[in-house]
Formats: sequence, C-alpha cells, structure tokens
Amino acid sequence: FPPGTFPSVGTESLSMFSDDWEPISNRIEASDLPLDVGVAGGATRTASMTSFYRRPLPSPPCTRFSTPKGKLWFVEALQEGTAEGFFPVAEQFSTQAEPAFCGLTTLSVVLNALEVDPRRAWKGVWRWYHEDMLDCCEDIEKVRQNGITFEKLACLARCNGLCVKSRISPAKETDPSEVIKNMMDLEKNLEEDMCSCSRAPAQKSEEGNFEEFRKDVQASAAGDGSIVIVSYSRSVLGQTGDGHFSPIGAYHRGEDQVLVMDVARYKYPPHWVPLKLLWEATRCVDKVTGRSRGYMKFAKDTSMDASLLTIDLRHEDSSKWLDFLLSGKIPEILEKNEGKDATTQLHAILTMMPSPPSAVISCYPKANGTSCWACCRHGEQREAAEGIYQSSMRKAVGQILAKKDIPWHTDCINSITGLHYCSMMMENYNGMERLAILLAALLLAIPSTSWEHADNRLLEIINEKLSPAAKVEVDHLRSQLQVLNG
Repeated sequence: FPPGTFPSVGTESLSMFSDDWEPISNRIEASDLPLDVGVAGGATRTASMTSFYRRPLPSPPCTRFSTPKGKLWFVEALQEGTAEGFFPVAEQFSTQAEPAFCGLTTLSVVLNALEVDPRRAWKGVWRWYHEDMLDCCEDIEKVRQNGITFEKLACLARCNGLCVKSRISPAKETDPSEVIKNMMDLEKNLEEDMCSCSRAPAQKSEEGNFEEFRKDVQASAAGDGSIVIVSYSRSVLGQTGDGHFSPIGAYHRGEDQVLVMDVARYKYPPHWVPLKLLWEATRCVDKVTGRSRGYMKFAKDTSMDASLLTIDLRHEDSSKWLDFLLSGKIPEILEKNEGKDATTQLHAILTMMPSPPSAVISCYPKANGTSCWACCRHGEQREAAEGIYQSSMRKAVGQILAKKDIPWHTDCINSITGLHYCSMMMENYNGMERLAILLAALLLAIPSTSWEHADNRLLEIINEKLSPAAKVEVDHLRSQLQVLNG
C-alpha cells in the first residue's frame, strides 16, 4: 500500500490514545485494564474494555527484526558499519513499565546506554536510571496517566545530563480550517508545553528536514556516540494507536530502512521500516500540543558536572531577572557610575537588582525533593560552595550586604534562609553568606561584555581565578544564560 493509505484495522471507534481493535481470538474482556497510551493525553477506563496479547505487525511496511529478511538486513548493516549504534541500545533495551511510559522508557534506555550516572540511588546501593526517577519536568503520576509531550521529554533529557538536538518535522498539509485553529492555539500550547525546571532552561525545538534526519540517523547508527529517538504516529506505519516514542538501533543503506527498537514490546517487536515513511510519521500533528512530531539526537553532556547551582525559571519574577542580567541593564548602571570605585559600582548593581536572587537561581537538590542528588554529591556541593565563598566577588558582595541598605535585603535573607535545600548544601553559612554566594555566582556568570565600564579593581575581581569546583558552577550558570540569551 502507498504510505499512509493502509486499510482501517477495525470498524469500532478508535480514540487517538487507545488501541482497541484485535482479532476476536485474541480478545479478553477486562474492566480494570489501562488503555495503551502513546502520547500526551488521557483516557477513561470502562467496563467494556478489552485486553490483548500483542498485535500483528503490519508487513508491509514493517519487517520484523527476527525474520530471515530482518536478520539479513542487520548483518548487512553491520558489515556496512551502520549497526554500531545498535549495541549500546540493545544492552539497555527494556519494555515500558506503563502504557503511557514510552517517552520515559525510551529516555531511560538512552541514559543508561550512554552511561550517564544519575548520581542518586535506584535500588539499594546501585545508581541506575529507571522511569520513575525521571520526574523533574513533569509529575510522574501525570505522565503515568497522560504520557509526556515532545518538548518536555527534550527538557527532561537535558535535565539528566544529555546534549539534545531536537527537531520538529514540518507538518503535513491539513484542512484550512484546522490550520487556522492550530495557529490560534499554537502559541498557548507552546507556552504551556515549555518546561522551566531548574536543571536546564527551556529551549524550543527547531524545524528539521528529511535530509538532516537521514544524516543524523546514519551518523548515530555508525556509532558516533549519539542515539536518535523518534516521536511518530503509529497509524502512518499501519499500526494501531497514534503517538509513540522509540529509539533507532540501525540503518540499512541499500534498502534505506531503519531499525525501530519499539519499547512497547508487549505490543510490537523491534522492526525495520522505510526511513522516508518513518519521517512522514513524524510529520503528523500531536493534537495535544498542536505541533507536528519529530526526532531527537542525544549525546552525553559533560558540562552537566555542576552539582550546586542552577538557573531556575519557575519563579514568577524570573523573567525580570533575565531582563536585568542579559538585556544591557548592568552596562547602563556601570556607565552611569563610570570613574567611581569598585564598591560603589557593585553597590549600584545590587541596588538595582529586581528581587531576591532565589527568583532566578537555586541549589540542587530541588525544593520538592523528588529528584535530589544522592549523598555522593554532597562533598562536591560543599567544595563548590566553599570555593565561591572564598572568592573576591563573594567577599565584596558580603561587605555591601552587611550594610543592610539594599532595598530587598530583608526579603532576600528570609528567602534564602527558608530554602531547606540551600541550608542542607550550605549548612556552614548563615543566611547572609548564602545570599552572597548566590549573588557572586550570578555576577561572575553574566556575559563578559557587561563589564566594559567597570572599575579596574572590579575587573580584577571578575577575572579572578576560581577554585576548580567553583569554576565548574560558574561555567554551568554561564552556559545556561548563554542559551537563554539566544
């Protein structure tokens, strides 16, 4: 059949989330079984729901991995060098633990395959990624019921130590009225879908194209150290259900086929599909977000070694802080105070800050405690805090704060002292010292171009060589601010 024109798999009404058709011989009535959810969105259980033992894989267009043809293509891909990416994925490949966990399972497979240390315990003394640990960008119970959207999965990957290249596929042409409706809802949906958790600033995915997709798949399959995952509509492949996430394990150049390592193994086994058809499946619009689907290319992010501080955009005043730090406000303040000493210039900057710094910077672990680092990082955190505490910037800020004439001084001390997670990691410092540490780290992390009119002594403070642990923290904050600065 031509792509996207497979016959209907049943005459019953199918929701975008459920797979409720199967040959009569495979059906078992069950009133307490969950639906097979593959995208963000919920479903209601009813007494008439059925249960299934797997699904017949539609062939064509899919070719089961374990068939003679599937094995032959794998051997040939291996000989061509485009199945190297299969092995790290296969070593960690697992079945999604919940019907709506395709995104979380795919990500946990990738994290373990790329040997990212979660730095928190899984079971007993062992540190290992499991779906239930991936909860910093979306409440795990919400994901259990509704699945996870494309952008939030990308954010979740960044939060857990991955470099993420995310690409949204150009949407297929639809009915004009639907296009207008989507345009009206798109910005609202995007705003709601963007994650602003503390581990990694939100980033919107760029639009990709088929040739870029092919190159990324080929490079990953050839073993360049990355893993590609796809967010696609099953229906385009003739499969039941709709949105789904899974990693790609190999590529066959001669047949232009990719090996999809389907994490819903209770439903479909790993299978080969035409690359072009898979691309078309990523172009279907997710009705929850109003955007088409796409793909992500993951690699290990070595810059995520910071253990103490992070830009945190969850506070309502975070936008004011970003405007202050990145839009030229500090250079304006310094220019107005040009020729004055370092203390005067720094005091002017602190006075003009919009609110307590807890509106834009926070400490690991996060306040809710759901994704906290294990005690294996506490030593690193204290070392980082002490390194910033001993810096000239922290000392200069501390001297100004001691005068208690900053407008938001009292609110700042109360907010910092009240943060349990900051008091845990910086227990050797009082409230004012913790505040000075956060402010010093922020000031050291802003773009160097902001200090053009700074006094020579202030420039010496800014350019001071930090301890290795403190430098990691400041570099991490700087990289986050660079992302937010576009």
